Amino acid sequence: MAKLPAFQFYPGDWLKDPNLRRCSHAAKGVWMDLLCLMFESEERGILSTWNVPWSDAEIAQAVGGDRAEVIACMKELTLKGVASRTEQGALFSRRLVRDEKKRAANQAAGKSGGNPNLCEKYNETGFVYALRRKSDNAVKIGIALNVENRVRKIRYAHKGDVLTLMGVVQTQDMGATEKEIHAHWQEYCIGGEWFAIPDDVADPLNIAPLKGTAKGQDKGADKGQMNGDAKGQEERPPVIPARAARYDGLSAPSSLGDWKEKLRANADFVDAWTRWKTHLLDPEINKTMSHSQEDAVLMEIARHGADKAVAVIAFSILKGAKNLIWDAPIKPGGKVKADPVEDPPFWKRWLSDHYPDHEGMRYADAPDSVTVEFRQRRK
Repeated sequence: MAKLPAFQFYPGDWLKDPNLRRCSHAAKGVWMDLLCLMFESEERGILSTWNVPWSDAEIAQAVGGDRAEVIACMKELTLKGVASRTEQGALFSRRLVRDEKKRAANQAAGKSGGNPNLCEKYNETGFVYALRRKSDNAVKIGIALNVENRVRKIRYAHKGDVLTLMGVVQTQDMGATEKEIHAHWQEYCIGGEWFAIPDDVADPLNIAPLKGTAKGQDKGADKGQMNGDAKGQEERPPVIPARAARYDGLSAPSSLGDWKEKLRANADFVDAWTRWKTHLLDPEINKTMSHSQEDAVLMEIARHGADKAVAVIAFSILKGAKNLIWDAPIKPGGKVKADPVEDPPFWKRWLSDHYPDHEGMRYADAPDSVTVEFRQRRK
């Protein structure tokens, strides 16, 4: 049994357990000592050595104190449902045994790269993802309900290494899709969900047709193929290609850092992004972005392209939006179409009073500092 430094103790559970609350103070104290002994036992949670149960006398000796009193407390704990006995008569804690089984299962799944939280939801709707590890270029192909959270946990478990998300496939049956992709790359498997897939494979998830992308549709699709009927193939839900491969505005980068570097190289975008962040600080907008939120917006910008983002940012600021309006009416040249909305009420009068040199200027053409001041004074 591997040595662990501690076990989880929940004061709320201790105080709320009705069986434990019925025990005497002496029995509660003995139970705490017993829990510590069970945790250090050869079979965690069970007082036995080499599958031989400890006798009551041996337990009392280990606990210390008056032997008769300790044995009486053990009987009280058993009778009131706090402690239990195995068929061989070994005293054990149901909670410690249950936690140890769960820990062992999670450890086994972790060694093979699996997601232990999805055992019961293996065949439900979710995502299959591919993640490349920089140290050895190995690729992990796994499942998740929330890819962002799953990737964050995997990266935490691989501190000091760089893991890049290569792609994501949405599917109605995570288990079936993952199984099919694993089978496709089986000869490259190096253990669990990790594969030594060749470096020139940009999208290891793109092995269409993926049978797991829809429950119950494989049979109909295969039948259509056998009969030469294209309809069976058309009904198969389309596989969502790897997200990294869809970033048409920029070449598919290997990390968010690459996206940022490419965006920083575009002077027009840098200027637009600065204006957008200034816009969000406007008291009337009053929106702050965390680092993860800002990265998510930059990812979306990278997907659409920096040139389109510049026009979208200008349109979103014009509309006083809190989020970028990607369906903005953009001309083929990347410019925002003329805004049919007139200047805000009192704009011309206010501009004439405060900035006579700019009289006649449209609200959309005014500097950010002027429009911000206008909104503040209007409030």
